[in-house]
Amino acid sequence: MNSFAPSRPETLPIVQTDALIVGAGPAGLFQAFELGLLGIHAHVIDPLSAAGGQCRELYADKAIYDIPGLPSCTGQELIERLLTQVKPFAPVFHFGELVQSIERIPIKDTNTGLRVQTQTGLCFDAKAVILANGVGAFLPRALNAPEQADFLGKELFHGDLRTALAQYQGLHPTQSTRALRVWIVGGQEDAISNAIQGVQAHSNLEITVIHRRAHLDVGPELSQAFEALLGQSAPAHSPSPSTLSPKPADAPSTLVFKHGQIVHLFSQEEAPDHRLSALQWVDDQGQMHTSQVDLLMVNLGLSPQLGPIAQWGAQMHHKQIKVNTEDFSTDVPGLFAIGDVITYPGKKKLILSGFHEAALASFGVAKWVLQKDRIPFEYTSASSLLQERLGVK
Repeated sequence: MNSFAPSRPETLPIVQTDALIVGAGPAGLFQAFELGLLGIHAHVIDPLSAAGGQCRELYADKAIYDIPGLPSCTGQELIERLLTQVKPFAPVFHFGELVQSIERIPIKDTNTGLRVQTQTGLCFDAKAVILANGVGAFLPRALNAPEQADFLGKELFHGDLRTALAQYQGLHPTQSTRALRVWIVGGQEDAISNAIQGVQAHSNLEITVIHRRAHLDVGPELSQAFEALLGQSAPAHSPSPSTLSPKPADAPSTLVFKHGQIVHLFSQEEAPDHRLSALQWVDDQGQMHTSQVDLLMVNLGLSPQLGPIAQWGAQMHHKQIKVNTEDFSTDVPGLFAIGDVITYPGKKKLILSGFHEAALASFGVAKWVLQKDRIPFEYTSASSLLQERLGVK
């Protein structure tokens, strides 16, 4: 099997598990439940910061109408129900982890196992691995600036502003006598929500939102709230560099909107940690500007990336993994796959299809993990064993 193995800190222990599920979306969560019914405990990894996958990221507040038994529910409600359902089996979640490599290794009491390593160096030895990572890992869209890797996780962040502020202050605890200069990149819901929340919840931020278009990509409610805050801050909608003089740390937070794109980031060379200190941006007239910055939020949305799956040795067709529909095994021993990442004749990319695939895959995984030719089939409504595992007997 082909694999790309990043360097791994030797201090990190190897996690031993019967089953490792890659992806914490609806299919992955239900897979953990189905495995739990068969007595197999699972670890679950996902590159996002919480369970939900595409369902939470793309339609958390949108109604879904084709989940059996639920005439209507939002994506977030579905994820909450699935987390409640799987709770008796206590799967171990590892968020913020993107799988980089997978390789076959010998494991005691089974023919072969799989070693999975993430980009942080976290390593798993699993008897079986189930890929449930949808159309790929949903990762933040990067800023188009070559220097961003130097500041990522220190002064440059993706996601929630509150979390970023806590991380920034932990890394830079020295309190300044001026307001913190925060730039937010993007015009979508995450970026505008961060800007509004920052102004309303803090009294020491100088927030600048920069977007490549003059119009925001948000609904009327967010747009009106944003415009109202801009009306309280000056200058508003100005393409020129901010003329705001440094404010004291306890002054009200302000908000500025700029129409343009960031092209370069600069570090404070005299600082021992070379922290981010300025950025260069171009406005809609093509004019270049340089502005001071302390913390940079990049909220350009998420994009699905298949990642290194193509290097793992499983047979693929049009960037999807081929499976045996009897048990959803791949041609790699011990590797199974369900959900939108797979293909087979008649495959439909529906959540309910992922649930069906998880149920069948659990029996294939159980046979492989337990080294049995047959796994008894029982109904939860009648089996005392399954009810005991569920904690309802």
